Amino acid sequence: MKKITLLLFFLLTLFQCAPPANQKKPPVAVKGVLDLRPSATLGNQGWDFEKGGIVSLDGEWEFYWEEFLDPTNVVGAEYIQPLHEKINYISVPNSWNGHNVSSDGDIPKIIDGDGHATYRLRFLTKQTSDLSIQLPTMGTAYKLFINGKLITTVGQIGITPEESKPDYKVQVVRIPEVISGEYEFIFHISNFNYKQGGIWYPIPIGLDRDIVKEREKNLFVDIFLAGSLLIMGLYHLGLFSVKRKDSSALWFGLICILVSIRTLLTGEFYLYTLFPNFPFNLGVKLEYLAFYLGIPFFILYLREIFPEDSPKFPILVIQISSYLLLIPVVFFPPRIFTHTVLAMELIAIISILFGVYIFIRAISKGREGAKSFLAGSIFLIFAMINDILHTNLIIYTGFYTPTGLFIFIFSQAFLLSARFAKAFTQVEDLSENLERKVIERTEQLNQANKTIEVALQKSDKLLLNILPEEVAEELKEKGLVTPVLFESTSIMFTDFKGFTQIAEGMTPQELIKELDDCFSQFDRITERYNLEKLKTIGDSYMCAGGIPKVNATHAIDSCLAALEIQSFMNQMKALKQEIKVPYWELRLGIHSGPVMAGVVGEKKFAYDIWGDTVNTASRMESSGTAGRINISYATYEHVKDFFECEYRGEVSAKNKGKVKMYYLNRINKEYSKDELGLVPNEKFWSTIHAK
Repeated sequence: MKKITLLLFFLLTLFQCAPPANQKKPPVAVKGVLDLRPSATLGNQGWDFEKGGIVSLDGEWEFYWEEFLDPTNVVGAEYIQPLHEKINYISVPNSWNGHNVSSDGDIPKIIDGDGHATYRLRFLTKQTSDLSIQLPTMGTAYKLFINGKLITTVGQIGITPEESKPDYKVQVVRIPEVISGEYEFIFHISNFNYKQGGIWYPIPIGLDRDIVKEREKNLFVDIFLAGSLLIMGLYHLGLFSVKRKDSSALWFGLICILVSIRTLLTGEFYLYTLFPNFPFNLGVKLEYLAFYLGIPFFILYLREIFPEDSPKFPILVIQISSYLLLIPVVFFPPRIFTHTVLAMELIAIISILFGVYIFIRAISKGREGAKSFLAGSIFLIFAMINDILHTNLIIYTGFYTPTGLFIFIFSQAFLLSARFAKAFTQVEDLSENLERKVIERTEQLNQANKTIEVALQKSDKLLLNILPEEVAEELKEKGLVTPVLFESTSIMFTDFKGFTQIAEGMTPQELIKELDDCFSQFDRITERYNLEKLKTIGDSYMCAGGIPKVNATHAIDSCLAALEIQSFMNQMKALKQEIKVPYWELRLGIHSGPVMAGVVGEKKFAYDIWGDTVNTASRMESSGTAGRINISYATYEHVKDFFECEYRGEVSAKNKGKVKMYYLNRINKEYSKDELGLVPNEKFWSTIHAK
């Protein structure tokens, strides 16, 4: 028993690290200011990030309810003043639920979880560079401004439920270098999708390497625990499939899998990092389902381990109560079902007390393995209580149920092994079945390897859907992509005329199907002509020729693709008109010139291009005519020998002044294979190859 206790203590210390005894305690923000400069409290050196390490931006922040206020320039008097006279302060970390936003002397105005607000903190330090912050999840969409500059956006903020789009994302953000050591942090936060809004958890700030190291450590722990629990869950489900008379392995396996899933949906929220477009509502539902199912499954597991010591009526009450609370989780959005968590936490506490009662009763009757079971359960019980307090923003320690369950598994290893060994010995001779057991375990491992291989293939396929093949390979090999200047490219923009009016008369399913049909055809056409699709924004489509592989025919390729795309859209319009259904017309613009290309984003990669060529190409589209192809003078110079073009004159373009523009009508007759001038003939290709 002593050895088991020492082992559990050692495992627990793997995931905990106490701060040095002589470490100075950092101050907290007061009246919207966190000052780490030299002072009587911090000494002559102030807070030293090299020695003192990471601090949290805790304390009183300026709080402006139902306002998205513009950030200030961090200079002079503007920096030390509130954003306006109706200033309010709120404690961070915490939710804004229950906060009084009325001015002094006014009638109290207590707010709930729904709404939007501006948070502001002025941060003073002698450190002027090499700082980063780790942004936790917040409730539930936000923008961060540092010193007046928009740094990052998670979700989509809004002042109404329709405008606000929630998202979860834990990320490390590097703070821009300053000269003065004065920083202004402003968060615009909106929440209409969760019971609590605001800055829920501490925001650590420290040196770049320390913040990144802390993030990587937390990710390692989450991934290690999730993977270990998943493997243990599958292992015990495998045991149950072999010996179905004992259900303890079934319930224990399901508990491990549920906690494994919940580990990826909390803490560092790695599942949202792994799948950037993972639906918010689905993620929250899975998180709550794992909790709501884990409690009754654990009670059923106890019943299987100690059947003679488990009263039936309390188990029945816990089961029914838990499953009733599952109903709103399954059928309602998070804004509604998250309010049931307090009731489920009460059931969890009752279940913990009931479990302790079973342990004591089993020990008093000398049940096999009861003492080791209780030893491991102590860690799990304290971890569950910690998570309940952390979820309700009473303490800010993190989620430790996965760690507790991981330690609990070790305490149960001997007990479960003994039970199954005894059961197998009674049923059949172990020597006759040893080979079969080895084969079954090997098949399980092979299946797990196949699953991992399939997952890697899916991951590579997903990456290739986001990035060009050459760029994806460079990213995998080096971990980054070097920006490249392409001296000569052609950029194509398309946009549907009348999209909004026609879309208003369509159902969401019809609208998405029509857009998918169009863009899928565009994808096939651009791929045939070696164009790189860059993005779609609403009803707009953007692609480019001459990237990431340089070629001399990018302008010709773009024009051929444009003719085919416009032809496809004209055919679709004609078909729709025959059945008297309105349909979009397409504006299409092309411009040629230099661009800079690279990959942006740390978690959600995006291959994109920048430069005046992109802006001009966009103006070609917006200045064009529906049903026709509008090209710039630069593109015309590339293709004039092969295509029939119609000079439009100098046309006014937004922010560009007068710009020479041409309509691209068709391929020249001598190079055309068909009457309409859409398909090039052999002479066309031989002439191009000769050049």
